Amino acid sequence: MDGDLNRLKGAKDGDSFVGILEGMMATELTNDFWTVTLPSNLDSSSARNPELFAYIAAQNRLAAPVLFSHKKVQDLLDPAIKTKRRALERHHLFPRAWLETQGVKDLKRINQLANFALLEWPENIKIGDTPPAEYVPQI
Repeated sequence: MDGDLNRLKGAKDGDSFVGILEGMMATELTNDFWTVTLPSNLDSSSARNPELFAYIAAQNRLAAPVLFSHKKVQDLLDPAIKTKRRALERHHLFPRAWLETQGVKDLKRINQLANFALLEWPENIKIGDTPPAEYVPQI
């Protein structure tokens, strides 16, 4: 990050700032980034994955709806909302207990980033360990 910030020091105005950013994106966000690097980095079970944070930030910025809800991610991530529980939870699309009954025991596979979606906590509790073939049609 320090290197990126140092590159931006040369920006004298808005146009040069945009030019520097576009140059950085052109060298970093190549076709290989989208088809190889990003999918590889998402093959993770880390709760602190930068790609996960970028995905949630994009959902926030694009006013994406929360799964199975009419509410927006950005509304439920608002720090001004004070509740006993977080408004949003990371939901296992394929619940852990169900995956274990299917023979999947490896926590890295169970907690893959691709197995998570943001969900309001009441819905997450209702779903519990129910397999998606049952809970999706109900919702």
